[in-house]
Amino acid sequence: AGNQSPRHVTKANTFEEAERLGEILGKAVEKAIPKIKIKDSVELATKVKLIHDLPKKVFPSVVDAEKKVKAAKDKLEHLRTSNAPKQETRTAECDWFGAEETLTLAKAANDGVLENAYKACLPAEIQVIKVGDWKFVGWQGENFIEFALDVKRNSDNTFIISVANGEMQGYVVTKEAAEEGGYEASNALFTHEAGDIFVAKTLEALNELN
Repeated sequence: AGNQSPRHVTKANTFEEAERLGEILGKAVEKAIPKIKIKDSVELATKVKLIHDLPKKVFPSVVDAEKKVKAAKDKLEHLRTSNAPKQETRTAECDWFGAEETLTLAKAANDGVLENAYKACLPAEIQVIKVGDWKFVGWQGENFIEFALDVKRNSDNTFIISVANGEMQGYVVTKEAAEEGGYEASNALFTHEAGDIFVAKTLEALNELN
């Protein structure tokens, strides 16, 4: 999910570190395999919901976006020169990337070309596949984990798969993340209400399958 980033726990940005994290994941999968139960037959069902409209985010002026880029870059340089913790520095680096992306999007909005990006994301597809008692939901875009947890709290044995069947030209973030700012929220095309719509439409689809 969108805010489940390894940047908070990685020790370095190297292939060796990627291998270390991959082996941790692989060992967890290996441990789970013996617990799998095989059945002779299961019920299969599918459901698709399309979202034809989502609330659009309003971007700052180009001037304000340029100020945010400078502030983010200054903070990053300060952390780099003061030997701050790697995780903190990496987060600030991502915030700088996000500020640069906000500036690009602000310019696109100012020039009137952002509308094509909105149209390319829609309709957004929600795909539900039921295998026995288990339900797998495919969502477009990098949705924050809080939205997936909202679905799981209301539907047993349900799992959300992000970036399925397309993307949203960025992240779908929570209200708290939007207010805080930062990398993910900086390059979201839609407001936090988009995530709530994904949740509501998904629960509709799940209820119709039951």
